[in-house]
Amino acid sequence: MCLALCLRPTGVCLNTLRRRPNILTVAIASVFGISFAANAQVEREFSGSIDSQIGVMPHAHTFMQPLPIGKPGRGNGDTQTSCKGCNKEAMYKAFIASRGQQDKAVQMLADTPSDTDILDNNFDIEINPAVAFISGSNTMTLASTVNGLTQFTFRLRSANATVANGYTISSVVINGTTTLPGTAVTTVGTYGRSVTLDRAYNIGEQFTVKVNYSGTPVSVGFGSFVIGATAMNNLPFACNLSEPYYSASVWPVKDGENAQAGDNSDKSTATISITAPSAYKSVSNGVLQSITPVAGGKNKTTWRTNIPTASYLFCFAIHAYNVYDYTYNYPLPSGGTGSMPFQINI
Repeated sequence: MCLALCLRPTGVCLNTLRRRPNILTVAIASVFGISFAANAQVEREFSGSIDSQIGVMPHAHTFMQPLPIGKPGRGNGDTQTSCKGCNKEAMYKAFIASRGQQDKAVQMLADTPSDTDILDNNFDIEINPAVAFISGSNTMTLASTVNGLTQFTFRLRSANATVANGYTISSVVINGTTTLPGTAVTTVGTYGRSVTLDRAYNIGEQFTVKVNYSGTPVSVGFGSFVIGATAMNNLPFACNLSEPYYSASVWPVKDGENAQAGDNSDKSTATISITAPSAYKSVSNGVLQSITPVAGGKNKTTWRTNIPTASYLFCFAIHAYNVYDYTYNYPLPSGGTGSMPFQINI
């Protein structure tokens, strides 16, 4: 087992728990979070039975109170519009339609309300906390949920008529073989970027899309990308907070459109690799896989999470952390105790 704890230099934190039978990891991101849900009164058609996960179900024809309309985070260059949700409405209705039975079909409806299902992200970026610049790529593994899929839309903040500043896409690689120039990517909405696939894909068929990009990040929303120096030691740091729509302000992802009701509940596993000067520690989601020296006095730190995670919850923090290593002892179900390393980065 391994337990890693990281505190953002800003001092604003929120636990994100990742648990597997033999691995326990805690990553710290940010304290701010908003849940956007539908403003609708819905009749719940339950039978009053007891569910092992949520307790006593309401009796048939119980009316739920309307859920509040949320407001998106706002930032420089973003259209300030209201919104009603990030697919929470679809999840809510799917749960009701299933009479409280969270079977696989209902989970798929809630998790993949679009023509693709994101299965995995492979983020590979380089950041120097002393310089506001990001370069790298994300390789997305996806499955088609429709027949005849020929287009894929991802999100990335790029300079256009409505968005100031952003990233430049140098190329897009489909299935590791078909390379498209960045100019082949078309704009859809505000953050939407669309590419033509190498062929038509039918339901269940998988493909990969690798987006190579670089540029100067802009902090939007609640602070989707923060860079600066800490008040405690005046050393550089960089971190991100993508809730609720701003993951695309850091890296290319499948996500809902900025400030619109979207599908950012579609979850995936991920590998997150961060290359930074070796003086800094890079902390992210999941379990630490490796720290590899890179030419130029840098380290490439790779993390992996096999817990399906929404795009806005992928995060990182880079700083010259003080590292404290401990051993955590815990009781075993069969009796006795087990132990695991426990590391705190502050």
